[in-house]
Amino acid sequence: MKKDKIVVEEIVKYMKQQIKDGNWPLNSKIPSENELCNELGVGRGSVRAALQRFNVLGILESQHGRGTFVRSTDMSLFGKGHYLDTALLTDMVTIRAARSIIEPEIAYEAASRATPELIEDLSRLNEQLKAAVGHQEQFARLDAQFHMTLAEFIGNPIISNVMNQLLDQTICLNINRVFGYYGGIYFHLRIAEAISQRSCEQARNIMKTHMVSELFDPKGEKK
Repeated sequence: MKKDKIVVEEIVKYMKQQIKDGNWPLNSKIPSENELCNELGVGRGSVRAALQRFNVLGILESQHGRGTFVRSTDMSLFGKGHYLDTALLTDMVTIRAARSIIEPEIAYEAASRATPELIEDLSRLNEQLKAAVGHQEQFARLDAQFHMTLAEFIGNPIISNVMNQLLDQTICLNINRVFGYYGGIYFHLRIAEAISQRSCEQARNIMKTHMVSELFDPKGEKK
């Protein structure tokens, strides 16, 4: 699994460079999946996983039967990956660690009691989140709202109060600035899907992965 992830990251890096260097200009059609597989010596699953990242952010657009086209050259949508000051970094790690303990259980409970109204709310928020790509403050607000919607659905005022404190707007905004938009969109869609299917364990596991995937070590490197 780790090796597959590294392969996908290398493909993403290659694709970014092709766009950045102008080899894949705006509105141009990029090589097919088969061509990319042959050129890079990788499997189709890895190419598709890489393409998904660009499609989610609106940088590429895959059209059935036609191919994939470049729709934006803004690589900042992936996040800047810059370092943060020590105090803010410590806050981010501490808050994310707390959320990694609390939120998987919230997701589990939400899936076990899911109503059509909750599923509709999560779907709407995910559509709004995707539309907010490129607008950091709006994206951070909608990101927090998604998680708060799940917390409030549980109906426990203590949980709601704790989550309200953990979903600090400054922290959410800086997580977005560092990691970009893909993670939020990708994981929120999967969490909402698991909840809509009442898959409690799956919802818990995806939320856990979502939380842990954005933790730092004290040096500012991803774990």
